[in-house]
Amino acid sequence: MLVLQRDCQCPLTDAQKAEYEALDYLHWEASAAAEAKCRKFKDGAHGWCKEFARAEAEVQLWDLVLKRRLTRSIGKCIIRRKAKEVNVAQPLQYNLVEAHAEWLITNHHFQYLQKNSERRYQWLDKIAKARVTRDGGKFIKIRETLIRQEKQ
Repeated sequence: MLVLQRDCQCPLTDAQKAEYEALDYLHWEASAAAEAKCRKFKDGAHGWCKEFARAEAEVQLWDLVLKRRLTRSIGKCIIRRKAKEVNVAQPLQYNLVEAHAEWLITNHHFQYLQKNSERRYQWLDKIAKARVTRDGGKFIKIRETLIRQEKQ
């Protein structure tokens, strides 16, 4: 398509017009397929997304910090690695009360995302049931395929 645009002269010849239309149709088709794969719905958005994964990792970080403050059985390296993953600066400087407050905030956000995630999985179950009745096949396999497509 870039070669066609670079070599194009005004006005276009009939052959160039036909080639451009064919390429434009392929481009439109590929874009439509990509957008269909990346669809987002208001009800639950996605069962899994970067925000959900980050919130889960942040809750795990504060769990580790709390365990370290209470028992000292968690190593600093593990906490630092998890903190780097979720971009939290120096979680080891938090005392027990501050760490618990952070855990409450992040856990509340994680629970909210998880609730929407459950709605998304219920919606995928409905799609899987409809496909089983329409096309046949096994429900579990269809559901796993749908979930795998969502996570891509």
